Amino acid sequence: MPPVVHSPFIMSFLDNDTRALVRLAAAIAGADESTTRGVIEEIAGSVAPTLVDEVILQSYLFAGFPRTLNAARMWRTASGMRAPIADESASPSHAQEWERNGEVTCAIVYGPSYGMLRRNVRELHPALDAWMITDGYGKVLSRPALDLKTRELCIVAACAAAG
Repeated sequence: MPPVVHSPFIMSFLDNDTRALVRLAAAIAGADESTTRGVIEEIAGSVAPTLVDEVILQSYLFAGFPRTLNAARMWRTASGMRAPIADESASPSHAQEWERNGEVTCAIVYGPSYGMLRRNVRELHPALDAWMITDGYGKVLSRPALDLKTRELCIVAACAAAG
């Protein structure tokens, strides 16, 4: 398992649920399938399923669809829970809301550097800027089921574990 998953620094200040979610994010992004399955089996039944779902869903931004799909499959097996029948908030009809929410969330995360971030990403490619705001920060990271602080901790763990 990647070292970040068992970092004493992380362990010292996080509550049990957040610690488990951070470990899950790191495992999805950087561990082998057996380790990821072990983390998922360990947290099944002890962490609110909605929170686990949110960490798995946001993982596609940082770990890619294949790892996210594998984690979702492992989670469904370990938890014994079926996926929701529908998720209205995932409908493309919410694109304008995603853009508005994405701008707000990204501005919160980057604070005074927000304008510079947007300019720099647009210079790389305007599509990347649009996707970052609408898909990343709007559609995914602005979902209300998991607070932004926990999401960001999971992102840091995923990025560290992925190298």
